[in-house]
Amino acid sequence: MLESRLPSRTNGLNLPLHPLQFLVLFVLIYFGLIWNCVTVPALPTVWQPAGYTILAVILISHVITYAVATIIDPADEMISHRLVKGTSASLDRSIHKHAIENNFCYLCECMVGDKSKHCSICNKCVEVFDHHCVWLNNCVGRKNYRTFIACLFTGLMGSIIIGSINLMLFIAYFTDKNRGDILQPYAELLKTSTESQVSTVTTGTAQFYLFFRPAPYEAFLAIVALTTVMGFIASGLLVHLLGFHVYLWFKKLTTYELIIQEREKADLEAQRKASNPSIQEREEQATTSTSCLKSVKPKRSIVPVSTTSMKELQQKQKTEYSLV
Repeated sequence: MLESRLPSRTNGLNLPLHPLQFLVLFVLIYFGLIWNCVTVPALPTVWQPAGYTILAVILISHVITYAVATIIDPADEMISHRLVKGTSASLDRSIHKHAIENNFCYLCECMVGDKSKHCSICNKCVEVFDHHCVWLNNCVGRKNYRTFIACLFTGLMGSIIIGSINLMLFIAYFTDKNRGDILQPYAELLKTSTESQVSTVTTGTAQFYLFFRPAPYEAFLAIVALTTVMGFIASGLLVHLLGFHVYLWFKKLTTYELIIQEREKADLEAQRKASNPSIQEREEQATTSTSCLKSVKPKRSIVPVSTTSMKELQQKQKTEYSLV
């Protein structure tokens, strides 16, 4: 009877797709539409060619790097040379503590590289494993790590530009009405107005556009504000992630290796505290013991007094009063 085997994922397009992939798709479409149909048309005419071109290059680069990082199969080279596909259905933990021991994976049943790790989600060994990325629905390893970093960088550049320019438009709505240097609707109004009308320009008379159609300025402001917030949220997430990988690059570590190091440090610290309490802990214990002793009140001892002694004491007091 043949042993049952489990299939392995090839890349991030294998079903089931992760919900965050749909979120990425929505954000890319939203940013692309708002930038080209709302943000850039609101900029001065001389700025618009540069606005369309710069973000188009960044957005296309981001989409390409995201797609490549998702489609690449980061599996260990030895996996593709196996005659039998898939992995063993189970691992006997009583015999093997880890799936990979001495560079042999007992799930993939083949030799793998020194830094390869078996991903339980993709169900395969990944060459120079870094981490499993839920945004890509794929593992990040040696084969797609550089593409992954390029995807983060282009995404960060695009989100910073989108957030910053939309924030500028939002501020200009309140500050640019009498100059028309930033918002094209104000510039067009000032151009067509007579000298007597310039001083009476108001936000209600300027015509704003959404998707190249006239729209109320409240709707324009709401879209610009929402896009600003989304752009800076995306920027914050990408700065954190890209900065973390820059730190790993300086340390010459992968994400998985850093996690293992931190786990080993925590285990050693717990063992050290259990076997040899620190001086500070001993002082805390001594302080606690002292405070407990101070909180215990000594009991008063009651000395019994005999009846004879009481009579003698009363007789002595009477004698003293008589002398007075």
